[in-house]
Amino acid sequence: MSGVLVSVIALTAATLALYRLAEEWLGSRAAVRRTVLYLAVFPFFFTRVYTASVFLLVSVMAVAGAYRGRWWSGGGVDGADPSERYSHRSAAVSDGGA
Repeated sequence: MSGVLVSVIALTAATLALYRLAEEWLGSRAAVRRTVLYLAVFPFFFTRVYTASVFLLVSVMAVAGAYRGRWWSGGGVDGADPSERYSHRSAAVSDGGA
């Protein structure tokens, strides 16, 4: 039960962070709503006891920090990711996304 609670809280925080980031990037209210809607289409995957919702939250926060020019903040959030996938994301960013 506590694992599901952590996943739901992380998904809620990730959705709010994605909404704010999409507002900065896209500007159009319709595009921002569509972005959040696309995330909300499959909530069953993010509400299970997996690391997906925590990974999504950390990824959105890292990208937001980097986009706003706070590289240490984005890198610190990226390094604090408890899942094993963060090394692949960091490698993609350091290689220029290739």
